[in-house]
Amino acid sequence: MTAAPVDTEDATESRATSASRSEDRDADSAEGEAGASGTSAAASIALRYVGTPYVSGGASPSGFDCSGLVSYVYGQLGIDLPHQSRAILESSRPTQISRSEARAGDLIWSPGHISIYLGDGMQVEAARGWGWTTDVHSIWQSNPVFLRVS
Repeated sequence: MTAAPVDTEDATESRATSASRSEDRDADSAEGEAGASGTSAAASIALRYVGTPYVSGGASPSGFDCSGLVSYVYGQLGIDLPHQSRAILESSRPTQISRSEARAGDLIWSPGHISIYLGDGMQVEAARGWGWTTDVHSIWQSNPVFLRVS
């Protein structure tokens, strides 16, 4: 699974002024869905690091462990999370939510592990048992806790 391609070309001024109001509303809606926590943005950022090596204690694009990936991604959004899965769970930032409420960018916690939910039963995670890289996998945890960071 890869992130949708991003058009990086500069838009011309005439194109920008001709954008319809409905397109503007759609963009505003997408930003609103991410909310103050930037959950959709967190999923998008996390996908940039697919293929990054797993490094125990790692918390940078040169190598991540599970909580290092989560804390780094949310740090890019200006949200400080601890670098330890249980510490993230017990911090004041996330709120537990039901699986049915989960949306892209929410967190998936299980004892000793944390990842970022992508939607549709998928997650991005830095895990040793999956080829020693950050990658996208189906949710494999038997009874995960879903968390929303606010």
